[in-house]
Amino acid sequence: HLYSAGYDNAYANRIGDIKEVRNLSYLALIILLIASINYMNLTTARSQKRSKEVGISKTLGSSSGSLLFRFYMETGLVTLISLIIGVLLTFTALPIFNSVTGQELNSDLLLNFEFFIGLYVLWLVVTLISGSYPALYLSQFKPSIVLKSSMVNSKGNIFIRKGLVVFQFAASVVLIVGVLMILKQMEFIRNQKLGFNAENVVAISINGLKGSEKKDALVSELRGISNVSSVSLAQGFPGMEVSGRSLSRNEDDKEKFNIQTNVTDASVIDVLQLKLLAGRTLPSFKQEKDTLVEVVLNRKAVEYLGYSPEEAIGKKVHISVPNTIVGVVDDFNFASLHEPIGAYAFHNNTGEGKSFALVRYNAAGNSSTINQLETVFKAVAPSAAFSYSFLDNNLQNLYVREKRAAKVGVIFSVLAIFIACLGLFGLAAFVGEQRKKEIGIRKVLGASIIGIAQMLSKDFVKLVFIALLIAFPLAYWLMDRWLSNFAFHIDMSYSVFVIAGISALIIALVTVSFQSVRSALSNPVKSLRTE
Repeated sequence: HLYSAGYDNAYANRIGDIKEVRNLSYLALIILLIASINYMNLTTARSQKRSKEVGISKTLGSSSGSLLFRFYMETGLVTLISLIIGVLLTFTALPIFNSVTGQELNSDLLLNFEFFIGLYVLWLVVTLISGSYPALYLSQFKPSIVLKSSMVNSKGNIFIRKGLVVFQFAASVVLIVGVLMILKQMEFIRNQKLGFNAENVVAISINGLKGSEKKDALVSELRGISNVSSVSLAQGFPGMEVSGRSLSRNEDDKEKFNIQTNVTDASVIDVLQLKLLAGRTLPSFKQEKDTLVEVVLNRKAVEYLGYSPEEAIGKKVHISVPNTIVGVVDDFNFASLHEPIGAYAFHNNTGEGKSFALVRYNAAGNSSTINQLETVFKAVAPSAAFSYSFLDNNLQNLYVREKRAAKVGVIFSVLAIFIACLGLFGLAAFVGEQRKKEIGIRKVLGASIIGIAQMLSKDFVKLVFIALLIAFPLAYWLMDRWLSNFAFHIDMSYSVFVIAGISALIIALVTVSFQSVRSALSNPVKSLRTE
């Protein structure tokens, strides 16, 4: 199931894709890693307050191993509480999750042995990752140093802490760029000219109608509806697989070219509003015993044969059986924009069946037109089910995966930025607390609130700039690979990077400035007299 996304002519309507599963897993791991980094950052930032505790414990005989175990147990307790809250939120948010991802998960699927084993492994891994640096760092304090001095924030500790902040925001910016690029590509798909007009066309299934008489009667009745402009019977329509065959000049030609063929009638060009470059459409009437097969090719097929549209008219080609070219239409996107335009043929071989009635109607009175179509259909075939779909909706369904990726990406990006801001907020609060005496002295000496806020904020803004320098090349490479999956796609837009960078900078600045202004507004008398 998960490895069936690349299969052609698949009849299953639920096709899995292992890439989508992996991408969602990677996003979840990034969020989890950002949260783990927050824990490392805030724990090591508080190391100065815990240094004397470690020094006294070691003086009284505690080993580095026992302290390491204790700090890991603290981390384990925090992650266990988080895990319990997370599980409760999961069960509560399942309906929202299902609507976003298009899945049908329920709580019964989660209440099994494998799920709880997975939770245990998750708890263990997160505890080991989140608690690794704080536990190793705190347990290595030397009592002879920490009991003499209150300063334990080594340059290495500060460097690692800043590096973790840079990683957080780099990951967040990559997510922002990714989401913006996906949204722009989806907008491009919506506005892309496909070479035919899919709006106001409905495809009605006629598989329930037996015999050509009933199908002809249905076409006659449908054309009698005032709001209907044209009707065509066809094997399929753009956006769905029809018949895959090989195109060649003659039966003996060893070189073959893949072509999609669609058995239809004369009205298909009017219904789809295709551009006829040369010749004519298929004949309006053909007897069942007539063995002559006429075909209307698109420009791509004619170019392969080495003809111009005008030269191709009347020429013989081989598509399973000999065909006579009677018309040439301009190229159109009969598949998704993931694929380049290939060869396509409309033909009138009576040996193949037509499964749909394609009806073009005027835009006004959409709902009433559908009711009229159903009434006419039921009158011709009372026992058959009236099943229909709109061509433009069917085309949009080709990009369900991308739409879901954009929706999920927005949620993950917001979550990633929120968690990164929590960490930045905590660090800014700690720096403000650590430098409160300096702030008090500066205020006594006449420093303004804005000046102090700028002083406290500039270091964090520098970190965000470094994160942007790391994130932009990575985001460019990732999105360039993603866009290469589309034969028709937007160019890499530098405005997206500018928007992502400014957004990250503003978010970080607002987060840090709040704490910076709060520290700058504190009473210098209290900060200077309190030990």
